[in-house]
Amino acid sequence: MTDGDLSHITDKLAAALSRRIDLSDSENMALLIDQHLQAQVLQNYRTQLEGLQGTEMLAWMLHRIAGLEARVLALHAAGQLTEHARESTAGTVPPAAADFAVLPRSARVPCDDNLAQTGFYSTEVTAEGTPFRWVGPTPQASIFVPRMQLPIEVRIHVVSVFFPESLNEVRVALEGGSWVSATVEWDRSSAILVARPEAGPLSHAGSMRLDINAGRAGSPSTRGSDDGRELAIAVSSFEFTSL
Repeated sequence: MTDGDLSHITDKLAAALSRRIDLSDSENMALLIDQHLQAQVLQNYRTQLEGLQGTEMLAWMLHRIAGLEARVLALHAAGQLTEHARESTAGTVPPAAADFAVLPRSARVPCDDNLAQTGFYSTEVTAEGTPFRWVGPTPQASIFVPRMQLPIEVRIHVVSVFFPESLNEVRVALEGGSWVSATVEWDRSSAILVARPEAGPLSHAGSMRLDINAGRAGSPSTRGSDDGRELAIAVSSFEFTSL
């Protein structure tokens, strides 16, 4: 995917939706309304795609798809709840509908190949078989996680860090909110970064965006290694818990 591909496609689709429609019957009127709404959505996409490049566009597209699928599930759950309310006098909620209608209160997100992210290197594996990813080449990264009940606590499990002292510099932000510093806890020899960010103004239907600023990055090549990457912190997983 080259830079601007998705932006170009949205422009083409918007132009196609601007064609004239015969309004002599109600079906065409409904089509006009549908096309007008689609054009508005495409314009919104065009705005959000500005400045994104390469894998950032792919992450944005996956993020939008996940949000749309989550919204379909929520609508399906609402339909189940409505139908159940009509048929039952007991007022209980069917388990299947409750699972979709209630946001989760906890989630663990491993840093494997399925991680929806920007700003991380490819997945690696520790000697014990635990997948992890380095933040790099810049100290800034983002992940997309399922939407949860707010507020939340975030726990970032760190398996390695290029500058050990930079653990005290890590900050996180949720949904475009204010940056908050993470505190460091230790589990045996592994560090866990803990933070309670407040959600910002961004709105993603079925997911949330967590931004990470790891402070600084450095290259192992400056220490005699053949690895020329710029590395900040290596993360094995993220844990989210509703407070």
